[in-house]
Amino acid sequence: MHEDSGNASIPCLFCNPFDRVIRVAFYGMKGNLFVSMAFDVALPFVHPALLALSGGAVFVTAYVLPEDWPAGRRWGVAMLAALVLATLAVVLGMMPLTGEVHLAAYSLFLIGGFLASWGLLRRRFHVLGLDQRDLSDMLLVALVLGVIGARARYVMERWDSLVQQHGDQVWWVAVDLDRGGAVWYGGLFLATCGILVMLYRRRVSLTAAADVILPAVLVGLGVGRLGCFVNGCCYGAATTVPWAVPCPLPPHHPVHPTQLYESGVTLILGGSLWYLWAFRSRNGQIAAWAMVAYGLWRFMNEGLRGDHDV
Repeated sequence: MHEDSGNASIPCLFCNPFDRVIRVAFYGMKGNLFVSMAFDVALPFVHPALLALSGGAVFVTAYVLPEDWPAGRRWGVAMLAALVLATLAVVLGMMPLTGEVHLAAYSLFLIGGFLASWGLLRRRFHVLGLDQRDLSDMLLVALVLGVIGARARYVMERWDSLVQQHGDQVWWVAVDLDRGGAVWYGGLFLATCGILVMLYRRRVSLTAAADVILPAVLVGLGVGRLGCFVNGCCYGAATTVPWAVPCPLPPHHPVHPTQLYESGVTLILGGSLWYLWAFRSRNGQIAAWAMVAYGLWRFMNEGLRGDHDV
């Protein structure tokens, strides 16, 4: 089961002179025009590995500092610690200062999904006895651990090929998030572990929290799946249905748009469960419905996938 965002081999029929700066592909099949906005904009910026180091340092420092510290002081000290660590890494020659950040359509949809989940949680997180600071802390944990887990799972699945391609530089490649490549379920697993630890420390009922969090996660997943569609990954098997889209890989035969199926179903499921939360009879009921319904749907959608053997 591959949920990766590795760069798919999408043909580009119209490219500007600056390859890897922006790519827009147009596909035509059976009189229908399908537009894939698989753009990739490269911007000069601080090196991604240095950004990852700094972000991790902020997260770890903020988490270990006393919780009774004012938010301003806690985050200020955390950012100062990250700045010192990043400076040492550059001065000692461990990491370069500058590099490129690639802004891709897939990344924008992932950010959109994260913001959609955050927006929903803000409206209901107070029922758990938690405030906005707790929500911000948990979202930061989910963001950092989610990125680490998604990248780690991607690297684990492709370790042998990465070693063959990059040799002694494989560890730098592994932590270079800018190269692309992530497995959604790796991020979900690690982010969930982090949030469970935080909820346990705050003595919050895990079943009550799951009722609130899972519908928001499903909505975020629905938005993020649109990124899979424009990226050309997670596509479906060959089909003749009228709404088929061209496969992103040669020979571009019509396939099921399984990314759009998943996006639509998870948006509807997440929205419905968010509404039904007010009518639940006990804690854990919404979470149980979410897991059973999504599990059944995912089983059906997997049967339509065509990218497993690629």
